[in-house]
Amino acid sequence: MMSLFRPPTDNLYKFVALSGIVLIVAGLTIPPVFFHQTGMEYLAQLHDSKEFEVQEKFVNERLPILDGRKEQVLNQKDNLQQRLDRLKSASPSTEVDKVEGQIKEANHEIEKIEDSSHELTLNLELKRAQIKYEETVSANRLSLSRLFLMLGFGAVIFGICISILGFTLWYKKLQRYQDRKVTEEAKIKSADDSTDEQNKPPEPAPHNPS
Repeated sequence: MMSLFRPPTDNLYKFVALSGIVLIVAGLTIPPVFFHQTGMEYLAQLHDSKEFEVQEKFVNERLPILDGRKEQVLNQKDNLQQRLDRLKSASPSTEVDKVEGQIKEANHEIEKIEDSSHELTLNLELKRAQIKYEETVSANRLSLSRLFLMLGFGAVIFGICISILGFTLWYKKLQRYQDRKVTEEAKIKSADDSTDEQNKPPEPAPHNPS
């Protein structure tokens, strides 16, 4: 079974011809498959880039809103702090605890806004870095696939040439003589058969009783 896959090294011309066929098949299959796969990856990367543009637009619109909200809460906090200072300078009042609670709520709101802004900015920067990396990798793979496709085309041309050369030499150097030898052997055998027929003694005539 293993002899079917053994290279024909016993005949150089046959080996050259079959090697050309292997190059043709490889050049017509492997580079196009790699180019198609790379093209699909490039389209996926373009889709991710479009999504990033949408995300970037949303973040750029969201951050000013958060900044405005933060400024508004800061102003409320300042007003509450001024009111608290007035209440403390006056006679003790139950309003002090209430205002202090409102100030704490304002601080908590400011922290939430800052966290949201920071999270949006961080996610955007991480996404930008990822998209930039994917663009670089995709561009390199696309260039490599084009080069690979050109090499595959060259392999097909080279395979055709050496296949034609190998089969031509195979026929001229070996197969033609083998065919001639087989023809001559067939003629000799046919001549021997004819001679045997001629030298064969005649069969005795049948005896008819009178």
